[in-house]
Amino acid sequence: MRKDQRKAITFTALHLQHGGVELAITQQANYLAAEGYKVRIICTYYLGEPAYHLAPEVETCYLTDRRPNRSELGAALRARRPFSVLREAYRAAVTLYLKRQTMVKAIKAVENGVIVSTRHEHSILVSRYGRSGVQKVAQLHHDHRFDPKLLRGFQHHYRNIDDFVLLLPSLKAELEPLIRPYNSSIRLHAIGNCLHMDPGKMPAQSTSLTAVKRHNHLVWVGRLSPEKGVLRLLPIAEGLRRLLLADMAAGSSSRAEVEPLFVIDVYGDGQEMAELKREIAAADLSEFFVLHGMRNREEILAALAQSKVMLLTSHTEGFSFVILEAASMGAPILAYDVRMAPRDLVKNGETGFLIKDDDAEEMAAAAAKLLTEPATIDILQPGLAAMGEAYSEKKIMERWMELFALGPVKAPGSVKVRSDKMREYFEKLYDKTMAELVPELLKRLEQELPPILVVTANPEILMLGQRLPSYDGILRDPETLIVADGIGVVKAAKMLGLPSLTRIPGVELVEKLLAALAPRRGKIFLYGAKPEVMEALLTKIKQAYPDLQIVGAYHGYGQNEAVLQAEIAATQPDLVLAALGAPRQETFLAQCRKSLSQGILIGVGGSFDVISGQKRRAPKIWRKLNLEWAYRLLHEPKRLGRFVRNNLGFLGQVWRTRLTGDKLDR
Repeated sequence: MRKDQRKAITFTALHLQHGGVELAITQQANYLAAEGYKVRIICTYYLGEPAYHLAPEVETCYLTDRRPNRSELGAALRARRPFSVLREAYRAAVTLYLKRQTMVKAIKAVENGVIVSTRHEHSILVSRYGRSGVQKVAQLHHDHRFDPKLLRGFQHHYRNIDDFVLLLPSLKAELEPLIRPYNSSIRLHAIGNCLHMDPGKMPAQSTSLTAVKRHNHLVWVGRLSPEKGVLRLLPIAEGLRRLLLADMAAGSSSRAEVEPLFVIDVYGDGQEMAELKREIAAADLSEFFVLHGMRNREEILAALAQSKVMLLTSHTEGFSFVILEAASMGAPILAYDVRMAPRDLVKNGETGFLIKDDDAEEMAAAAAKLLTEPATIDILQPGLAAMGEAYSEKKIMERWMELFALGPVKAPGSVKVRSDKMREYFEKLYDKTMAELVPELLKRLEQELPPILVVTANPEILMLGQRLPSYDGILRDPETLIVADGIGVVKAAKMLGLPSLTRIPGVELVEKLLAALAPRRGKIFLYGAKPEVMEALLTKIKQAYPDLQIVGAYHGYGQNEAVLQAEIAATQPDLVLAALGAPRQETFLAQCRKSLSQGILIGVGGSFDVISGQKRRAPKIWRKLNLEWAYRLLHEPKRLGRFVRNNLGFLGQVWRTRLTGDKLDR
């Protein structure tokens, strides 16, 4: 594509002051402008001139000069000044209103090319209000997959997004099952931020990288906050001291005897600085640590260039610039094997070594090997250089330009709701009782029949089937059994000519199956809910059904579902229960079904919360009066909006089904 034919690219931003997101936007905008794209940044707040240099070809559009007043509102609340609180609350409300409305107007004004949203709240607006024919790209800069607001956004507001860009392949793998059921045509990409290295500010290096490295220095860089695990350096230092002293005593070390044996340079500041100092002194390790505090990037790059090893002790790590900076400076990385960046970026034997999480002895041994065997560092240099090149500005921006060339997804942006689908769902509904269903399911296990997926349907589930083609396919699959969980489904079936239909609550079905499988020493697999709910659930099940074999139990946050599916295939459980919410739970179970020879798979929604005792089920009188739904709304009023939307839509579809054809008859 010639430069004069290139598309218009519009970025959305909150502001253009200091920040990782803002730096990434600036780098991308400058590069694309130099490549001939017409680049524009729509920025919500004007907080002063941009913190980073913007090329003059990049157009910036600020939507409001009002500033967020969070600190002023907080100060008024702490001071308990009612009039100040009212004034600041009013200002905050006006600012939030303008923030949304001006961005909506700006998004609607983009008539062609590409719009790249760099924040989740902007992505929702782009999906809702972006014009057809404009390629809509959502970019997630942070690891927020546990945020309920983010998950709800995927479920309800990303349906018109064409491309979803994530920083790391592992994050792409984790989030794809969450968003794919709601937008089957979305394209997911793993494109990291680029490592921008200014040659004029690079530390001077000799021909041999190891020649400029101080023989006994290791470096740690980051915020001194709990998630970064800086206190985990202490047992590593103790182990390293012990190993190097033993090495010298045995005479096998070729190093010159120097004091100290090694130095760990710590760059960064934060809430754990005081505790780190106390722990270093208490462990008599002061001679092995130098705490530099905050330093500018050039100083940190120089430290990485002069250090033999970069240590990464985080409990979890998002997209890590320091790993890339260490690689570009020739410093091998020793990292604990935790999710995301270490697993994605650190390649064993190529760019460093992954160490079993929290295994300080193994980490110390690996560090000792690198300090005492310089040849190992030389062997790692090609891999480190290749990593730096892979995340160079040129390579990353080439991937972005390939994405822009794809254009909008050609598939329809929305799926029309059809009343004949609703008719098919009701024709599939199980028309017997709970007392008949449980023996039928157990008989399938005895006869080793193919696995069956049980969907406990309420109005929301049937409406999801109407809107989502992939979920509709699961509901209509011959090996899917739909039972009426919600009273709304039972009443609607009666309207359509199925008066004998009875309600089969999912929580009761699960309890009866667990009780029936226990004497047979049945195997069960549990997945979903919050960590504390899963812990309580396991305790309850082990107490009530000690003979059951629990072959797997995982909470529903941050799991690698491909790994779980492989574990289910290996263990071949009799019963698989997933509490992830629809349609995610049924989508997961439908994938598991492919690798099972037999079994019962059930999406159980909130049943784990009830069975574990974390939530109370509606009293019997409420259930007898068919008001369990009202009891839940009373205790969870945030569900009201979703309940009204789904049930009104469901009622309309049932009436349309009734008016457009004869009553169902079986």
